[in-house]
Amino acid sequence: MNKTRMGKTPGFFLKITALIAVSASIMLTTSSCAIWNWFMGRTSDEEVEEMDKDISGLGKRTTRYENSLDQFGVMLEAYDLQKIKIQSKPIKNQTAEKGLPEDIRTIVETSINKVTRQITLIPYDPMYYTAEVTTGGKIDRTLPDIVIDGGLAEFDKDMIEKQRELKMEAKVKEGDFGSKYDQDGGAGYQAKSGISRLGLDLHLLNYATQAAIAGKQTSNTVNIRKTQLGWSIGYYFQGCGLAFEYQLKKQQGLHSAIRLLVEMSIIELLGKYYDIPYWRCIEGSQPDQAMITRITEEFNDASDAQQNGYLKEYLFLHGYEGFDRHTREFDSNETKSLDEAKTKLGATNKTDLFVKLWLTVPIEEAKKRVKEARRAAEQQLAVQLENQKKARLEAMKQAEEAQRKAQADALAAQKTATQPVAAQPTTVVAPAKTTTPPPASSKEKPVGIGAADEF
Repeated sequence: MNKTRMGKTPGFFLKITALIAVSASIMLTTSSCAIWNWFMGRTSDEEVEEMDKDISGLGKRTTRYENSLDQFGVMLEAYDLQKIKIQSKPIKNQTAEKGLPEDIRTIVETSINKVTRQITLIPYDPMYYTAEVTTGGKIDRTLPDIVIDGGLAEFDKDMIEKQRELKMEAKVKEGDFGSKYDQDGGAGYQAKSGISRLGLDLHLLNYATQAAIAGKQTSNTVNIRKTQLGWSIGYYFQGCGLAFEYQLKKQQGLHSAIRLLVEMSIIELLGKYYDIPYWRCIEGSQPDQAMITRITEEFNDASDAQQNGYLKEYLFLHGYEGFDRHTREFDSNETKSLDEAKTKLGATNKTDLFVKLWLTVPIEEAKKRVKEARRAAEQQLAVQLENQKKARLEAMKQAEEAQRKAQADALAAQKTATQPVAAQPTTVVAPAKTTTPPPASSKEKPVGIGAADEF
């Protein structure tokens, strides 16, 4: 037994020595940083840079209605409409679907701000305002003219679902058709699709009264599609084989669909508020016949003076010269130009002419004309203000001069009234004195004041 142990001892030490040598060689080999980092699982700077390069999809977000919102602002300028201040309430999820965002007010505010012209966004953030005022902040708050209210009103999930499937398989056992082996193969195809519908309702409120503005609301929906496509193939030989399966699922983004729905609804809502043909700035959109009918009825119900004012305004936007927009009557020259416009547009009466003018305002040309007219009006107003300023200064100068003169006259009158009267000399008459006439040789008495004395 001891002999056996003694016989195995040299071999054991030999193995230990070899193991130590291999370990030492491994340690020497892994002494370099790269190999050591590899064993330790460390991440290098180069790997981080490479990972950063793989990040894709960064860039400016451009939506389908981005340009339409900007063009809507241009339309507001071309139609010579006033600026408004607008605010949005929280636009909540009013459905039972938990997968929808709770509040989409941020998307609404972003869409409003994309108009960029004639509209000022007043953000709704009462907590921030209260906190600033509480901590001593001084905010000169601007109040809105109108307010947007509404919510996500409907979500019908998987309204329509379709599925198609095709499978094909063949199996041959040993001995069948002269086969010496067991073989099995097949292929398959599958397709699915579904549609869900999301609805958004918005309406306008008058901020001062908090009452809804009649007829200024929208109710739009968007369909969200999802598809699934897959196929498979496999082959087995004698119980061993290979199968491959592929599936592709696509679903339109829910939040992207909400953004598109909000942007289109904002264009329609503000278009109804301003009474302009908003669909002109939405590519592929159809005219709003209900709005055209309402505009026609409102023009028919207006007085002759109001109708003439509307016609003069839109004839000006179309480039017709010679119309005095400050009056509500047509003179002979203006009537002639009006008849020419009717003939050119094929209008049969004043209402037909107005609707055609309203629908076909040349945006860019009208925008330039409005800017030029505003510039001329501003210059004329500046001249009027300057003349009024000069007139006020002249009137103030004349008033000051009149006041100074009045004060001087009053002071002179006061001095005259308070000055003492100068003493007048008193003539004393002496009593007559009887004397004996002097002899002829004596001198005459001189004539003087007082008693006569002899010389």
